[in-house]
Amino acid sequence: MTDSTNKELTTTRIAFERANAGGEMLFEVRPGVPILDVLTSASCYLASAIETVYQSAEVNNGSDSLYGAALLVRMSKAVVDAAIKALDDIQEGATA
Repeated sequence: MTDSTNKELTTTRIAFERANAGGEMLFEVRPGVPILDVLTSASCYLASAIETVYQSAEVNNGSDSLYGAALLVRMSKAVVDAAIKALDDIQEGATA
């Protein structure tokens, strides 16, 4: 993959979060946003979610289900971070 190809990787529109029983969607990921930027944002959101779940587990006397949820979020963050690293490696290889 060349640097110019990597720069062309962008998001597509994905709507999420139903607003009503009719199925209208409230939010969406906008098309055309660079993938690396989106993944970096997602990693930050997941880091925040991890901290929130751990804090909730502490307040709820170490709830096993909350620690399980934290693990699921940490796994998701690891996948996103691995994708970011792969894109960074591709960009560095294209500019070397």
